[in-house]
Amino acid sequence: ELKLGKVILVGHSFGARTALVFAQKYPQKLEKLVLMTPVLKVDGLIARIASLKGTIAKFLPVALQKPWLSNPLYQKAVHVIIFKTASKKRREEISKMDAMELEHLHPEATMELFEEFYHSDLMLAAKDIKTPCLVVAGEKDEIAPLATLEALVAELPHASLFIMENAGHLLPVEKPGATAKIISNWLKN
Repeated sequence: ELKLGKVILVGHSFGARTALVFAQKYPQKLEKLVLMTPVLKVDGLIARIASLKGTIAKFLPVALQKPWLSNPLYQKAVHVIIFKTASKKRREEISKMDAMELEHLHPEATMELFEEFYHSDLMLAAKDIKTPCLVVAGEKDEIAPLATLEALVAELPHASLFIMENAGHLLPVEKPGATAKIISNWLKN
């Protein structure tokens, strides 16, 4: 709709799912593709818990959906799992940003996202993508496990994998400078 020429598309987490679908559907629109900690399938305990949370929300009355999906106790547990940055101060900053974002949470969109996540495995789309691709993984990511991302890179014909040490799922938030440098260096090469 923006009538752009070829673009470099960057997606993180669930946004990387969107980027993969776009790359499969509109390959002629892409120059390069960057996927940061893409969540590809329900893989492991953490992903199953997140998916269950969305499933339960569907059965709640509308008035209870947002409080359930933005539950502070659940969010604290999630933060322990996904924030792997070494800095306590940085973890606190990220938690505050997350809390502000939750104020604007749309339960219907969130439940739709969980439903789509649970019922589709985007590993199947990878074989169709011919665009040069960088996959950036967090060494300590428990949401997008390294083994899954290695399998994705093996399926993508023109892909490179970069693993960030001492990083979790939120690479662009936990280590924005390092993440930008990795992407920038790959784009130059």
